[in-house]
Amino acid sequence: MTRDSFVALAVSLLDGVVAHGVFGTRADARLCADWRGINDPDVTATRTVALFPPDAEPVLTHNTTRGEVFPLPDEVMAVLTNETPEATAHDECVIALVVVPTEPRAAFAVGPFDRDQAHQWLTDASTPREGRSVECCLLPVRASTLGTSSAPATTTDTPVPSIVLLDTSNGPVCYGPFDSALDGALFWHDITRTLDLTNVHGTHVCELITPAPDAALATASEETPGADRVRGWVVRLDPSGCDRDGDPRVVGLFADQSSARDWRPALSSSEATSPAAILPVYQP
Repeated sequence: MTRDSFVALAVSLLDGVVAHGVFGTRADARLCADWRGINDPDVTATRTVALFPPDAEPVLTHNTTRGEVFPLPDEVMAVLTNETPEATAHDECVIALVVVPTEPRAAFAVGPFDRDQAHQWLTDASTPREGRSVECCLLPVRASTLGTSSAPATTTDTPVPSIVLLDTSNGPVCYGPFDSALDGALFWHDITRTLDLTNVHGTHVCELITPAPDAALATASEETPGADRVRGWVVRLDPSGCDRDGDPRVVGLFADQSSARDWRPALSSSEATSPAAILPVYQP
């Protein structure tokens, strides 16, 4: 590995310790960590961590210059001991979280690996050696659209337009469209820095699923006249077909409410879930 890699760790009473990434810069990982901490009520702590590459880490090589060793509070250790998240189809890779269980307690992360590489690394790391004992566990790394991934295959992809979908006491509200999920996340991150919106119970950055080519779509610059400055309309799909950890799925941006109401998914398409609601998208 020739470049630095970072993950955002989120400590959740519901899911345990979860890794998000992998990111090419600490700033991107920090944005993801902040986003999880602000918008997930189950997250009690977050941290950005620089990964040790598998060929240069302190357990096997005593090289402490490429990654980051950080303290692990008792409450985080308790969550890690009680529950480790299972890998899902959405996880891009895994990392090894290595913990020194005795005082002063510390931890570091190694990776990223594919699963076969990770198990081989664990076998090598568990062989008898001098020094303090350590405990190792594998954490799946959940892909994140917030920040720039370090994976080369994703650097040439065209950003996907997105919206910010808020679940409020008065119903769902959408803002956008944004050029990418990162732009949407930055918009809402800036809002919450200065305002305390107590009626917002959930926030999602949703990529816009493009409907069939013959649908009447709105352009990024189009605005429907009116005080509310509606940019277009989206169809929110029935959440019953979504994964538990997935964001709501939305289709659009349609030029008008009638076009959104008339839209129906093709049975062979990835958005074949039935529509659940039609929502206006307001200018940020």
